[in-house]
Amino acid sequence: MKSFLRLLLKWVIIPIVSICLLITLSLYYFKDRLCGLALSEVNTYLKVPIQVSEMDLAFWGSFPNLSVDFEGLYMQESFQNAKKTDTLFYTDRLRLSFNPLDVYHGKYHVKKMSVNPGKLVIRYDAGGKENFDIFKPSPSDTKTDFNLTLKEVKIDGLRFIYDNVSSKQYLSSTLASTRIK
Repeated sequence: MKSFLRLLLKWVIIPIVSICLLITLSLYYFKDRLCGLALSEVNTYLKVPIQVSEMDLAFWGSFPNLSVDFEGLYMQESFQNAKKTDTLFYTDRLRLSFNPLDVYHGKYHVKKMSVNPGKLVIRYDAGGKENFDIFKPSPSDTKTDFNLTLKEVKIDGLRFIYDNVSSKQYLSSTLASTRIK
């Protein structure tokens, strides 16, 4: 019995603990680089850059996926005369989940996006112009390793506001728990 336990410890438990420790240390080491890459890559496509109070890299909390968590994410609306307080989107936490093997190979395919409490304001001005024209026009020859191919979007506690000044419509709702597949 002792030889079996010794064999189990030597060939199973120690390698598993070593692999877990190696993954944890490498995530800690590459955390700032991967988080910075994710933020800069997202902002290259946007007219109005997102602002984030904190970013984190998670693996064990989102196992088997690798996740980038944006804490306190804020995006201003895209109107020319928009003030800093004119919110298009805000969330306490936005989590983008990736396959760790894809990230290792330099391909950043977003599998899942989770939004926990937040606010989305869709607004049209008197001329019918929308506040969510946030993407830069992209040339057709642009090639990137970042790919938004969502398999799932999970929303918990998102306050949604639709305000159309030109048609005098105003709607407000809260999405308590929504999953889009």
